[in-house]
Amino acid sequence: MIRNWVLYALFRVAEQGAREEGIRALKGCDPLVKPWAKQRLVVSLRRAESESGSDDAAHLARLASYLVVGETYEASFDDMAGLKKEYEARFGKPEKPKTGPRLLVGSTTLLLLVAMGATVLHFQFRAFEPSQMKVGALMEQPFTALAVGAANGVPAGIDSALAAFRSESAFPAQKEIEALAAAARKVRGHPEERNRYRTAVLELNKAFEVRSEPYYVDADLYPFSGVLSPVLMSFFIQERGTYSFGPKPIPVLRLWRLDKMNVAQSKLGYTRSASPHAIVLLDHIEHDLVTQILPAVPEGQLMSLTDEDTSLSQEEWVRDVQEQGAVIIRKHYASLPPALTEKARRLGQLLAGRRSLLAKWKKNLGIDAHILRMPRRLIPEADYSAELHLRVSASDRVDWDNLHDDLLSDASIRDFEELREAYIQSVERHEVQHRLDYEKERFAIPELLAYRLGGIDRMGHDVHSHPMSSSMELSAYLSQMADDPAPRLALMTMGRIFLNKYSMGTSHGYAGVVALEATAKHLGIGQDAMLGRVATRQELARLLIAVCEKPMSEVKRAAREGYEELFEESLPEVARGKFKKAASWRH
Repeated sequence: MIRNWVLYALFRVAEQGAREEGIRALKGCDPLVKPWAKQRLVVSLRRAESESGSDDAAHLARLASYLVVGETYEASFDDMAGLKKEYEARFGKPEKPKTGPRLLVGSTTLLLLVAMGATVLHFQFRAFEPSQMKVGALMEQPFTALAVGAANGVPAGIDSALAAFRSESAFPAQKEIEALAAAARKVRGHPEERNRYRTAVLELNKAFEVRSEPYYVDADLYPFSGVLSPVLMSFFIQERGTYSFGPKPIPVLRLWRLDKMNVAQSKLGYTRSASPHAIVLLDHIEHDLVTQILPAVPEGQLMSLTDEDTSLSQEEWVRDVQEQGAVIIRKHYASLPPALTEKARRLGQLLAGRRSLLAKWKKNLGIDAHILRMPRRLIPEADYSAELHLRVSASDRVDWDNLHDDLLSDASIRDFEELREAYIQSVERHEVQHRLDYEKERFAIPELLAYRLGGIDRMGHDVHSHPMSSSMELSAYLSQMADDPAPRLALMTMGRIFLNKYSMGTSHGYAGVVALEATAKHLGIGQDAMLGRVATRQELARLLIAVCEKPMSEVKRAAREGYEELFEESLPEVARGKFKKAASWRH
């Protein structure tokens, strides 16, 4: 039955000269058969394209028909006219197979068994999407409209968005979403209202948590066109968990971005003074792994540690740090248990292959290269093969599809999530330290940081000032390295901030420089590798490589000693508790 449907679908492709006709031809196919028929249709066309190099849909359909029945043809594979004649003689005009669920017709027992089995399989294996759930759908599109209206000061947009929430009686936080909308409207241009605004978002998140709803809202204020405006973002909570510092629990959230606001985040995690949670952003963890870290694992690959402009320069130190950075990444994964090392190597080869194909296409497309962006996720955000159908070769598209058949298999996704876990826990430790530091009344910044910031006073800085933010990031970096079983990735993440010309002057950049310098000091690294009064990126790159070449047990010790010297106290000892996972979402 499957073969008959596939041959009929291929006939329709050959007749109409369009691949999409094959999918349309499967309308009416038995619902238990259709997925398999569709898969076989796609695979047969892909094989035909790979073997012939042609992109003519009708010709490929005729070639694929012979592949489906396992027969050969007399004509040459590139003789379109000859093959068409031979195809028509062999296959003629097949009739459309009978429609309807024929496999579901039979005895009552068989009907019930099949129906029950299909239902179980559907709910067990379907891809979960928050937008398929009522609350998830509201927290995606209507919430985005609410956020846009609030940011731009458009009352009509806010009211229209609220109408969607009001119309859904099942929404679990009607009162709280109304209060947040009112507070967001008032705070625009009126910073004195920020406390009411922050309280409203805290109450909304409490309402979600009490009702065990896996959603979280973040609130911030950004200056848009000279007006301090509310920025609201919604998230799906993949996991909730806790760390503890003595008897004190520290709540941790692992989040996927849900709203469609055109506001990008660039951090792997964050913590706000007004919120009780340490937050890890899974979107950015995944982006970092699939575009930077894992593609550097195979031999011969590079690891970019600078901004794109610098990476494309011809400076010798840039090439050296790219090569040495990749060596460090390989050392990191080689230090893991052999099974994990092999998983990293295999996924790294696939992701490096994806990166190589995109680089080739960018070069060949010339001025069109700006449309090609490296996928930020394991599952590409777009159908590159289909969208580039007339722009890149058939063999390249087949390579892309075959690569993703492997990359997106259940086994590969499991391997990726296993490799991702250690990276997540390292970032969690960084954010947990922020939560601890927010609760301390620390007024002085470390002496070495004050020196690097230009010899500023150690005292008298507001908690949200650049010096104090730098001090808190310094604390978090050192604690992250000290508690990470294998801190090379933490060092690489830190290094990519202070070696990037656009972020080296941020609080993260200054903190990274001082964390590196303090760790190097306690490793006893020679004076010739240390930094000058105004540290150059070449000096920083050399010192980063020198630290990463030391045994990781020594790096952990040195980071701990650096923390204790700079902050004049022992590093807090925290313990990781239990985590509870919601339905797995991969978008």
